[in-house]
Amino acid sequence: MARGWESKSVEEQVEESKNPQVQAPPVEATEDPERKHRLDSLKLVRSQVNEQLQNARSVTQRQMLHQRLRAIDSDMEALG
Repeated sequence: MARGWESKSVEEQVEESKNPQVQAPPVEATEDPERKHRLDSLKLVRSQVNEQLQNARSVTQRQMLHQRLRAIDSDMEALG
């Protein structure tokens, strides 16, 4: 006896619901995309400030860059 298209579809859905790999979303998929984008941006800016700090010659410029690094670190910490 031939089965119709709908019965195959329902059967596949039942099998998929039993499969735990299909049900569990990846960890990164559940993460807030705006938060992830903000963290990535802060990491990029932090690396740029570190590079500027390595090339800085003036004491005042180095102090300013250290302050900026502390501000970036606190923002990153606030985001988790």
